[in-house]
Amino acid sequence: MFLCTREEGSGDPPPDDAHAPHLSVFPNLVEIQEELQQADEECFSWATVKHALGYITLEEYFDRLIDHIREGGARHTWDKPNSNIAHVLRGDLIAGAFKSRMLKRNLGRLSHADGEQLKALCLLFYREAVVAELQRRVELDIGVTLASLPPWIVDILGIIAYARRHVDVLEHLVKYYKASSTRAKTSFDLIGVAILSSRQGTSITFQHSPNTPHNRELEWRLWTALLNAEPGAWLHYPMQKTTSEAGLPAGLYHGLHWLADYWADDHQLRASPAFAEYLHALSAQGVILGAVTISRFLSVTEGTSFNFIKGGPFVPVGAALARTMLDCFPLEHSLSDNYPGGDSAELALPITQWPTDNPDRLVVMEVLLEQGLVVDGKIADYGWGSMDYRAEEQLQDTCLIKAAERGDTNMVDLLLRHGAARDVQGAHGHTAAQRARDKGHTEIADHLETL
Repeated sequence: MFLCTREEGSGDPPPDDAHAPHLSVFPNLVEIQEELQQADEECFSWATVKHALGYITLEEYFDRLIDHIREGGARHTWDKPNSNIAHVLRGDLIAGAFKSRMLKRNLGRLSHADGEQLKALCLLFYREAVVAELQRRVELDIGVTLASLPPWIVDILGIIAYARRHVDVLEHLVKYYKASSTRAKTSFDLIGVAILSSRQGTSITFQHSPNTPHNRELEWRLWTALLNAEPGAWLHYPMQKTTSEAGLPAGLYHGLHWLADYWADDHQLRASPAFAEYLHALSAQGVILGAVTISRFLSVTEGTSFNFIKGGPFVPVGAALARTMLDCFPLEHSLSDNYPGGDSAELALPITQWPTDNPDRLVVMEVLLEQGLVVDGKIADYGWGSMDYRAEEQLQDTCLIKAAERGDTNMVDLLLRHGAARDVQGAHGHTAAQRARDKGHTEIADHLETL
């Protein structure tokens, strides 16, 4: 969210320098921008900025966050009940968790001693990823046990472990921390698409951890632990119910979708065991992935699979991984009621463009057909909006036409066995036989015309 554009050699700013010209904030984060314009107050956003840019230490960062909830601590213009916590979380998960806690007035304020204890806990959870060592130091150095901590502190410590990718620590909290109530709202409830999708961005760091493929893979482990929490075993189970069928907050529901989508350069992670476990956890919670999401998993390409006519480039998924996805999210639930033909085309047309020496293309296509794929579906079946900018071949061709066009005899036979219609016209009024003949595949054309 923040970018320092100070030129090299210009030196660090003094502590009281607002250095506003050297910061860039996403324009949609209006409240963050307003906070940063109030340079005479040390609000949550300024603490985040100065720590992110290296102008204050980690100890000073936590001091400034905790000061907001300490007796006699600072009060700022933007410490208001109607604050957009989601914006603060997007900039800094840890600062957002503290601000969310601050706005719960019924929890009271911390004494100086309790504030110092909380800072020690935060620093320890920020730096220590080994559970045994963490527990030892909590008890010996700080003089408390995790079981003795109030729920809101465990919430903040859980967010710190999440932001730092300390998976074992978060899994331990989820498994062993006993809740006093299963109705409490958690900071994790407030995480949505804007936060989870940012992990796919190009920034070097993301939410207090390096933005690497390994850490993006750990994201699945973290959410698998959260989703698989046993009733009563963790403060945040079940998550706050809203309108989503899975009983998850709407923003989080769509954010969890994002973690199974938009692969870009991470297509190799589709084979990760952590991702397979994440899919099972989503499915168990009642989350349904749509056909477009499944299509991008099956056939990674540049842009969306609407560009299949450009030939990809596709990075096909293996048959075993495809089965895992389709076992968790069968087409009977994933195809939309209004546009099953369009969804089917979205799924299957890219598979007709996989390399013809890849036997998995037939296996995956057959799984889709057995689950109820509309074999003659077209992208044009969506019927919504203007599609004039797309090539006619993208809109009108069926899987049979595309397979015939490539001379893929095995794919043609598979589609015919599952009821593909030979007389359906695609782009330019071509049937599958006409397209095959036009491309020089006379044997397939003759075969189709004599059936």
